[in-house]
Amino acid sequence: MSSKAVLIRSGGLGDFVLTVPLLSVLCATFPEVVLVTRPRFFSLIDDLGFSVKLVDADFFEAGKSPFLSGAKVFTFWTDDEFLSSLLESGAEEVRPLISRPDEPPHIVERMFRDSKLTPPENFPKIPWLRTESSLGRDLWVHPGSGSSSKNVPFEVFVELAEDWLSQSPDARVVFSFGEADEEVEDEFYLSSLAENERVELVEPVSNADFVELLRERAVRFIGNDSGPAHLAACLGIPTQVFFKTTDPEIWRPLGPGVEILQPPSESS
Repeated sequence: MSSKAVLIRSGGLGDFVLTVPLLSVLCATFPEVVLVTRPRFFSLIDDLGFSVKLVDADFFEAGKSPFLSGAKVFTFWTDDEFLSSLLESGAEEVRPLISRPDEPPHIVERMFRDSKLTPPENFPKIPWLRTESSLGRDLWVHPGSGSSSKNVPFEVFVELAEDWLSQSPDARVVFSFGEADEEVEDEFYLSSLAENERVELVEPVSNADFVELLRERAVRFIGNDSGPAHLAACLGIPTQVFFKTTDPEIWRPLGPGVEILQPPSESS
């Protein structure tokens, strides 16, 4: 067996978070692990105790990567030319992984099946990114997703936030938005919540900042199927997620306190 594994994974925040279990098993199985990914994700593994060499995916070229020699490569980049270039660069074996399955099982189960590795017992319930307990007291709401087709109406989140605020005079709500959520953010500013002194809008500047803020502020997270929802769930924060157009049997977040919510039009 090779002493070295290379994992190639780009994609969005949710894609990366869902890959953490596989990375964890690779680190437990191979003496040396190289992770090729976007720099924005480097911080997510800084404090997990993994011994990983990090490589910027934007500058990765198979022919200029000597660490491929003798390695088992696990890659979500699967076009034939690229796979051939990995073998030509000295990889011992290449195991392609499907990044966008269109049917169950869960994508993480599929990752382990395609990688020919054994998933940890009860992997869907493990808070893979939790290195400390959350101390938050606020409801965190992320009403976007990066794709309008995945979003339930903003009014749903307004009602949930108002219900939370009505439970206690000390209750607070945090709203966050992603780069592709401009239209949803505009709806926030037009709502009554924008003038409520117990409602705060935060704009994390990086994934590391997002993690820190979630740990400090969030006692519960509510959102659509999105990267932030996967991040919160994997941090062990109780997370409620609306699935409108995606399949929770494939994309359900990982974590001990995940609840799948049906969009209003599909509710009884």
